[in-house]
Amino acid sequence: MKVTLQTNQLSCKASARDLKFLDSIRDKNVAVFDSLQKQKIETLLKYREVQKVIENYHDLLNKYSNSGVAAEIIMKAKSDLEDMKVFKDTLWNKLREINFAILAEEEKNY
Repeated sequence: MKVTLQTNQLSCKASARDLKFLDSIRDKNVAVFDSLQKQKIETLLKYREVQKVIENYHDLLNKYSNSGVAAEIIMKAKSDLEDMKVFKDTLWNKLREINFAILAEEEKNY
């Protein structure tokens, strides 16, 4: 069975096999898009979790910095805090990459 689509003066004939092929491409694009959305949500949740830990570290450092706690412990906590900030930045960059990939997928589909 042939399907004929006519738009203005353009004509296109597509067989059932061609339509199945186009559907499979669309399904793959949807799967890629869904996967990217899932990655975005997971990364955003990690980012928020790290942000909360950083805020808690700041609070603890402010609380204990002037309380006579050993300087080595304070320095280690500050080092850990810097490591978490780097990890947070890494997550932010991953989010940006995922967002660009999502935009690219959306453009491919339109």
